[in-house]
Amino acid sequence: MRQGDAINSGRLVGRYRLDRLIGSGGFGAVYLAQHVDLGVWRAVKILHEGMADDASFRARFLREARIAARLRHPNIVAVLEYGVEDDVQYLVMEHVDGTTLGALLAGAEPRRRLGDTAVRRAIADVAAALDHAHANGVAHRDLKPSNVLVGRLDGRALLTDFGLARSGFDADLTRTDRSLGTFAYMSPEQCRPGHPVTASSDVYSFAALLFEVASGQPPYGHGLAAVAGHLDGGAPAASVRAVDPGLPEALDAALARGLARDPERRSGSAGVLASAFLAATAPAAGEPASPPAPPPPGAAPRGRRPARAPLVVAALAVTAVVATSGALALHGTGLAAPPRAQPPAAAASPTPKPPARRSWPHYGYDLTRTSQVVTAIQLLLIWHGLSVGPTGADG
Repeated sequence: MRQGDAINSGRLVGRYRLDRLIGSGGFGAVYLAQHVDLGVWRAVKILHEGMADDASFRARFLREARIAARLRHPNIVAVLEYGVEDDVQYLVMEHVDGTTLGALLAGAEPRRRLGDTAVRRAIADVAAALDHAHANGVAHRDLKPSNVLVGRLDGRALLTDFGLARSGFDADLTRTDRSLGTFAYMSPEQCRPGHPVTASSDVYSFAALLFEVASGQPPYGHGLAAVAGHLDGGAPAASVRAVDPGLPEALDAALARGLARDPERRSGSAGVLASAFLAATAPAAGEPASPPAPPPPGAAPRGRRPARAPLVVAALAVTAVVATSGALALHGTGLAAPPRAQPPAAAASPTPKPPARRSWPHYGYDLTRTSQVVTAIQLLLIWHGLSVGPTGADG
């Protein structure tokens, strides 16, 4: 049997019969699957076929399963099982009936989001998940709205996709790793190959996510321009009030602490950052919180973009490097919402029907070959006379 996308619906993997492909990320394909004995529905992630022959990817996939399995927390998607069968490497996860934080954000204007009870709860839940992971020595390294699932029935938010996670904050491990993550939310140290990535890196990514909640866009935009913004220690840090001057100064200050380019200057934890964010955006006394916004009929309108950092030209130049060298691997990732689960069938009952389809938009960049790209950015930054030293200090 072949790995990932080549597996057909109806195939048996372990004790799970695959129903259909519901998503595909940088490392694996995710299937809705039913346990043949218990009748319960799960999400089964299988390593992509193209990565199955690479020992490093197989090791990474196993590491994801081990890390997520021991991070038992109500706000982290549970990994229930791992196995290898006929050369198929797979892990079984709980299936969440709901949507993503990204979809919730797309359903309302930025000001409305700040009072949305579902969004506010999701922020607190994500902070709890990150603090739990960090307390257990795990850095997620790819926090973004599409990696936060929000349950339809209970509104609980769960952090998922530990495919890039590191355990133990071991600098020796990160120095040999390639730059991985999603441009818009990567910390400066993630943009520099060989620099240690720790809990503080996740705090930066969390601050970038919160910046998007408040303003409608990540602090430095998307793509290579975002990498230039993260690294440009000579440019002013992103300010949410530059996007919307009506936002509270306390909110701007809280996000500035989370987005400090020097890890030593950042908020002490995700919980501290979330508390400051929620306090700064709390509805005024007597003002009811906004109900969840309905999903948009089409694509969500993009918020007004702040002035770009001076080194957007450098990022564009790197785009030419990428086009020439082929160093950048972009993977659009789609994790479709596992639709509503059906109750287990009784022994004499017919086989339960699979849950109805529901779409989860999930887009990202998987930088599996970007050492050359980031190195080119650093060289261009140095050419511009800017500091990109090993500490990442913003001066």
